[in-house]
Amino acid sequence: MLESIRKSDLAARVGGEEFLILFDNGNPKVVYEIAQRIRQRVETTPIKTANADFFHVSISLGFCSVIPNNDTLEELLKRADDALYSAKKEGRNRVVSENIL
Repeated sequence: MLESIRKSDLAARVGGEEFLILFDNGNPKVVYEIAQRIRQRVETTPIKTANADFFHVSISLGFCSVIPNNDTLEELLKRADDALYSAKKEGRNRVVSENIL
C-alpha cells in the first residue's frame, strides 16, 4: 500500500482489518487507479505460511472523493465506509467509489 501512494499522502490503520489513505489533492480518477493498483497487487502477491505453503488473499476498497465543502471528517469517513461495504456486498475484491461533486 505504501509503495502505491505519494509521499504527500497519508496511510494509517483505523481498525482491525481496515486502513485509510488520505490523498492530497487526489482527483477521483487517479484515486480509483491507485486503489485498483493496490487491489491487484494484493491479489497477485502470494503469502507464505510458517510451513512454507502459499496462499492468496483479496481486498475490497471503498473511497470518497470530494470537492472541499462543509462536510465534517466524520461525514467523509462515513461515505468512504459506505463505499467499502458496497464493495463487499457486490462480491468483494473490487473498488467502489462514493464520489461527491
